[in-house]
Amino acid sequence: MSTSTSPTTIEQLPSNIPHLKTDGSNWAIFVVQFREAMQATRHWPFFEGTISMPTVKDPSKISKAKKKEIKAWEHNDLAACYLLSQCLPDSVTVRLQAYNTAKQRWDRLVSEFTAQSIYAQNDLEQAFFDMRCPKGGDVHIFLTALCYKKEELAAAGVRVTQKEYQHTVLKSIPDELAKFAS
Repeated sequence: MSTSTSPTTIEQLPSNIPHLKTDGSNWAIFVVQFREAMQATRHWPFFEGTISMPTVKDPSKISKAKKKEIKAWEHNDLAACYLLSQCLPDSVTVRLQAYNTAKQRWDRLVSEFTAQSIYAQNDLEQAFFDMRCPKGGDVHIFLTALCYKKEELAAAGVRVTQKEYQHTVLKSIPDELAKFAS
């Protein structure tokens, strides 16, 4: 456990925090769970920039106390960067090495994956709406899979309304069942 005089120790992240997928398809749930984990470990302020590096008026006259404060900040920011890298694909981690602080890395990640996530969400949503029970297939198994797919969409940040879900169910099952169900 860290004390007020020593830098924050690196804590192991819970195993249920998802690793960000290279295509960004799990960005929405990744952001929520990663933010909560970083808040719990008290690293989140480094990502949002509310704890910034201590400033020095005259670099030639830095007190020992200020040097210690800067060193502690650098250690904590590095720990935050490390924790982030543990949840990212190697290719993304390598690209982020050009950014020096946790805030810079997080801002770049948000910029890149928010846009990428929108495309992935649209693809997932379209795939959901295009689902059809195969001819002669087990309708029960198909409807169970459709329900799971709806939950996956929710985890990816795509909300399917009840009306959209009902419409998808009715158009994805055989006509005779759709007429009966409606």
